[in-house]
Amino acid sequence: MQLTSLQSQHDLLSMFRRLDADLSKVSYISGFGDDWQNILAINPIDEFSLTKLDDLPQLHDFIATHKDHLVVGYFSYDLGLALLDIDSKHEQQQPLIQLRAYDQFLSQSGEDLLGYQFNQADLAQLAFSDRALFSAPELNWGDEIPLDDYLKGFNTIQDYIRAGDIYQINYTHQLKATTEQSGRDLFAHLMKHKPVSHAAFLGFADQEILSLSPEGFIHVNGQDISTQPIKGTRPRSTDEAEDLQLREQLITSQKEQAELFMIVDLLRNDLGRICETASVRVTDSKIVTAMPNVWHTHANITGHLKPEISTMDALLSMFPGGSITGCPKRRAMEIIDELEASSRGLYTGSIGYILPSGEASFNIAIRTMIKRAESIRLGVGGGITIKSDGHEEYAETAAKAAFFR
Repeated sequence: MQLTSLQSQHDLLSMFRRLDADLSKVSYISGFGDDWQNILAINPIDEFSLTKLDDLPQLHDFIATHKDHLVVGYFSYDLGLALLDIDSKHEQQQPLIQLRAYDQFLSQSGEDLLGYQFNQADLAQLAFSDRALFSAPELNWGDEIPLDDYLKGFNTIQDYIRAGDIYQINYTHQLKATTEQSGRDLFAHLMKHKPVSHAAFLGFADQEILSLSPEGFIHVNGQDISTQPIKGTRPRSTDEAEDLQLREQLITSQKEQAELFMIVDLLRNDLGRICETASVRVTDSKIVTAMPNVWHTHANITGHLKPEISTMDALLSMFPGGSITGCPKRRAMEIIDELEASSRGLYTGSIGYILPSGEASFNIAIRTMIKRAESIRLGVGGGITIKSDGHEEYAETAAKAAFFR
């Protein structure tokens, strides 16, 4: 691995915003934390797209071919339906998997800018435009389904819970908006003013993916793996006393705690299938995190992969993440497909990267916008248990969408 220390007057976010390049080839990873790097990659040397599960062996071939390169891309939620052999009533919106391989990329940690197969001369050749500062986004979201329809689905879920089909489920719906603002400017503005831990921008010829996710799915380093499910949400307040009261409500809520613990058990079982015996540990059972618009609680679970399990094996075995499906996973996904009004597509799938060292990180693709031309779709949702209130759950989805206003 050739890593070179570089000098630049700009950080990666500024470079991304001013980059004069074909954005349909650009991958930008942004965030913070030990499990998520800041990466800018511009010119892929190879691409991979999967539209049907029969071609899945080609995924492993692509990863093996580019084991010494950066691989970036997404795995859609619909891939999870195919992996579990669940027939969907919805039309597939996009490829199940899209990946790109890069032999050069930039990464940044603090003030240190590093180039993989990238030297100062390469950096000097990058073209930057003198673009004006981007403005705040003007997004007016319209609901895919009205409150009455949401409540009908919610009541059906309660019937399923009482009948013993499921214990908990993640019920979502889609919001729609239009904007003349570019996806790049929208993403850069949000990351500048509302940074999150597991964000990513992926440009393609037909769409831009803007993921402002606060949730990590899996992080693999060597044979060590960890997952960080989020369950439990309260809105934030500009009034300090009220804000702390909302935080306390989240911490003491029996409903939110039960929901988190159910998902922790599900993911412990998911890890248990691919990890060495007795290596799975819940290192943090409930952590409170402050986001710009909401409070969250999440957990951290770790394990040591069996020698024969690769990163792709681990991801596909656990996919999709339990925090955005429910318990038990398969039945929850069948009910999700029955009740939700459209295919989730990439939403609640996963976006991430594999470094040339083999270290890999993937997020849960929540708070993720899909922009096609001037149209944007955004999925929002939350976990439903027997103690949930339909009006409160619908309001929670609005609080999550408020992040983008």
